[in-house]
Amino acid sequence: MFPRHATVACMERLAWPNNPFGGAIWYRPTTASTMDDAESLLAGGRDEGSLVLTDWQSAGQGRFSTRRWETGPGEALLFTLI
Repeated sequence: MFPRHATVACMERLAWPNNPFGGAIWYRPTTASTMDDAESLLAGGRDEGSLVLTDWQSAGQGRFSTRRWETGPGEALLFTLI
């Protein structure tokens, strides 16, 4: 895993100097949904191009709220790109 940089409201901001998307990398071991976390970050004025990562989410969703799925911890790439 990447080294920790700072902690912001239960999410860790990870230090990754060459993020190809231009924003920060945010990590939380477990979450309800990375989409919900990304919306919270945007509402708080965080950068577009940020990446929200998790090892497990309990209420994962696709682009539409009617599309839900679950996967075991560490079994899939679970992220949202802002």
